[in-house]
Amino acid sequence: AEEDANASAEAVAKAAQINTLIEQWMALASDQTTYDNVDVVARTRRKAGQPGLTVNAAALLKRVQQELGPRPPPELPTALALWGGALINPLPALGVAYWRRMEQRISL
Repeated sequence: AEEDANASAEAVAKAAQINTLIEQWMALASDQTTYDNVDVVARTRRKAGQPGLTVNAAALLKRVQQELGPRPPPELPTALALWGGALINPLPALGVAYWRRMEQRISL
């Protein structure tokens, strides 16, 4: 993105922090045992309020990553932010961060 060409050192440093959070989210979101905790919101549960999913979370996440392409580096903070947003809120939805879509609809 054009605005990334003039990214400040502060923006690049914050983008590097986002990278760490993306890694943590990906590890949790792709681990089936994450969804054994019924407090983790997931619309793809076998049965509401019960552990387990009807889908393979790791396979879904891998497909989304393939569709998005390579993750932009922190030196391109805007591109990285958009990539990260698309990762946690893809279409079709993974069913694990649906509140993001709801918040976006409300704010529009």
